[in-house]
This record gives sequence, C-alpha cells and structure tokens, in this order.
Amino acid sequence: MTRRSDRIATVACAAALLLSPAGASHAAVSSGITIGLNYASLEDVRVDDAETSYDNRTGTHFGLYALSALGPLGLRAGAIYLNAGPLFEGLSEGLDDPASLDDTFDVRYFVVPIDLQYRLVTPALKPYLLFGPELRFNVTSAGDFEDNFRSTVWGGNVGIGIEFKIPFLGLSLAPEARYTFDLTDVTDKELKIGSETLSLDDAFQGGTYHLRLHVGF
Repeated sequence: MTRRSDRIATVACAAALLLSPAGASHAAVSSGITIGLNYASLEDVRVDDAETSYDNRTGTHFGLYALSALGPLGLRAGAIYLNAGPLFEGLSEGLDDPASLDDTFDVRYFVVPIDLQYRLVTPALKPYLLFGPELRFNVTSAGDFEDNFRSTVWGGNVGIGIEFKIPFLGLSLAPEARYTFDLTDVTDKELKIGSETLSLDDAFQGGTYHLRLHVGF
C-alpha cells in the first residue's frame, strides 16, 4: 500500500504543477485517440495441492486521451475500453462439474490511466519514459462468474514511447510500448461457481503488455 501511495502522490504532485494556473498558461495541451493491442496473462493459481496455468491471451483496446506537457514533463490521462480476451479459459477443467462454467468469456475493462512522462525535448522527435497508476472498472459479462470479480482494480504502468509530428496534416503520432501490472487482486480468494466453491491460495493477479498508438489532433 505504501508503494502504491507513493506512486499516486508523485503523479498528483506533477498534475498540480502542470495544471496550476501558472503551469497551464505555458504548457502545451493536446488530445487525441488511442488504439492498440494487448497481450495479457494471469499468474498460475493453486487450489489446495492442484495448480492451474493459463495461456497468454491477445486483445485490443481503444479510447481517448488528453496530454499536458511542460518542458521535459508530461501528464497524460486516458479513458480506454480494453478487451483482454478469454483469460480464464481452462478454469473449468479443475471443477468437479466442468459444464457448470462456460469459461470462454472475454475479460473487459474500462480503464483510466494517469501517465507521468519524462520527455527529451528535441525539435523533431520526443522520446519519453512513463510511469503511473491506472484504475480499471470491470465490465465483463460472465454470467454467474461475474460475482467473483472485484468491481475495480488498481494497476501500475511503466513504458517507453516516442512522439513526432506529421508535416502539413497537423497530427502527432506517439507509438508506445508499456507493461501494466496489478496492484490489487482481480478476483476474491474464494470463487463461487455454480454449486462449487474454490478457495484459492492467492487471488488472481496478472500483467499485460501493450503496443499502443496515440494520434493527436
């Protein structure tokens, strides 16, 4: 909890600097759309002496963002819809009655990332590093299994990118690679599936690699 609080406090301080009246008057503000691919995995899960492994899944995401940049610092907030794919496919194999769970559902989130950037201010290209928290709201449609999900999940992001402008079109492009890791659990430690209850040694957590493109207007 302390590490998470420190990260959030750092981002909040940067936000206050960039969005203060003095900072906003000199900051470059832009907005645009975000599209990309994500490659997610869940940690192996143990139930008593049995262990279940899950394949990595590929999904997609898209949304909007707003960026405020002042010198080498940038602060970007987004609103993103993310489909992580059928992460839990294979869970039914560990049940006494596998037919009681259709585990092919896609895990879906509405995501609000807050990225603090450190940018190299150069004339043509602006490489940057990023880190920051994100809040994910679970919007998965999974029948009876939905009740096992935490409605909100805190995560953290680290990544790299590069921003450049397209001459004569008034657009900027920022391809980016990032890794998102869970700071809180995705599910409860006790899963209720039909008439069965699974008590997990540890609740589900995972990580996601993203290839993302920001198109600024």
